[in-house]
Amino acid sequence: MVRPPTRRATGRRRLRRETWLSDGDGRIGYRAQWIEYNSGVIVVSWVVLLLEEVEGWYFGLDEESMTAVTGAIDLLEQEGPTLGRPTADKVKEPKFHNMKELRPAGTSIRILFLFDPLRQAVLLLAGDKAGNWTNWYDENIPIAEQRYENWLAGGQ
Repeated sequence: MVRPPTRRATGRRRLRRETWLSDGDGRIGYRAQWIEYNSGVIVVSWVVLLLEEVEGWYFGLDEESMTAVTGAIDLLEQEGPTLGRPTADKVKEPKFHNMKELRPAGTSIRILFLFDPLRQAVLLLAGDKAGNWTNWYDENIPIAEQRYENWLAGGQ
């Protein structure tokens, strides 16, 4: 849902961030809206949703890691499906061909995500693959695929 700006201004750009938690279905996310006033055009960024497991993981991070992850999520909000390397990259051989990984700068953290049919980025699974570079994908891609199937079915 996009709300129009409450007042008209000229020559300014501001970020209006709205945070929400859904009741009962376990889908947690946030939306940011960039409002362009000088051109008269409203540009809305992409919706990014965090599953409960990812949200719990996120709030357990140290401050430095949380800052890096937040920066990567902000870029995903701005760029959507066009976000590419080095911040996002395709995952090799997933069941869902459009599965990608978010790669926060300066970390070995990876967040597996997909864009759902409503074109929302759904962050499915997150973790640090340090010391487990190859096996991390073998272990976690099937879990992310199952979570996405549950998401499409309307649950979690």
